[in-house]
Amino acid sequence: MKHLSGSHHYPWRLPAFADLSTSGPPPIPARPSAPPPVPAPNVRPGMPTFGILAIIGGVGIVCVITFGIVMAAIMAPAFIQARDMALSSSCQSNLKMVDIICRMYKGENEGQYPPLTTEPGCFAMEPSAVYPEYLYDLSTLVCSSDEWSPADYSAENAQKILNHNSYIYPGYALLNEKEGQAFIEVCRTRFTVGGALSGEVSVPEGAGSGGGKLFLPLAEDIAARLPQTAAGMAVSPADIPVMMDKYVHQSEDKPDGICVLYMDGHAEFIRMGEKWPADQDFLDAIVQLETQYAPVEEE
Repeated sequence: MKHLSGSHHYPWRLPAFADLSTSGPPPIPARPSAPPPVPAPNVRPGMPTFGILAIIGGVGIVCVITFGIVMAAIMAPAFIQARDMALSSSCQSNLKMVDIICRMYKGENEGQYPPLTTEPGCFAMEPSAVYPEYLYDLSTLVCSSDEWSPADYSAENAQKILNHNSYIYPGYALLNEKEGQAFIEVCRTRFTVGGALSGEVSVPEGAGSGGGKLFLPLAEDIAARLPQTAAGMAVSPADIPVMMDKYVHQSEDKPDGICVLYMDGHAEFIRMGEKWPADQDFLDAIVQLETQYAPVEEE
């Protein structure tokens, strides 16, 4: 074996600068010191969850209330109009029932309509002529739009309802304001002496039915018996009122007016002043006569 010496370099040998005087592993360098703490910013504590929910709930309630107010303002006129139309339709339905009653009566009485009541001061069908054979539901004579309404619809109260109700039944052919006012004066004269109107009634020429000299009771052939109009035309049953509202239908969103039943069987709503008998003076005169000569006893 050859001896290794001197100048040969051995990789396993320690470098010359290595310090072999100490033993053990080399020392671990010290960690650098931690940086100084940074002070926290001056932040106020946040709002609790309950407070946030309370605010959201309050805003929601305000929105709902506001929405309800807006919708009410928008829909209120429509509701009012629908209510008024319903009341007017109810009144017209009552009048059409009266038309059926009159048709049944005249079918058994030679074409004559029910006579005017013999009770002075009242403008209604004679109770004994229609009740209960033809008119058995007394509520037919009460308009749902009137403030007045009987508390008792029993047979014991029938006479009162038949003579004092929501409608005017003149019992005679009246075509215009002039004839209506002349009819009022004739009634006032008769009521003053305790009488009532029956049969044909003589009046000055031009003041009677159709401009004649007689007030003619309503009958099936009445149109043919009336004088011709100024235009030379025969009077149509569609122009002869049979029954009408005593009290005006009033509404904020609809013109004031009354419902009128005509001899041809149709009922319509007429604005006040549009055509007769939607005439306030005529209605007031009728109510004044009833109040004076046939006051209604308080229930």
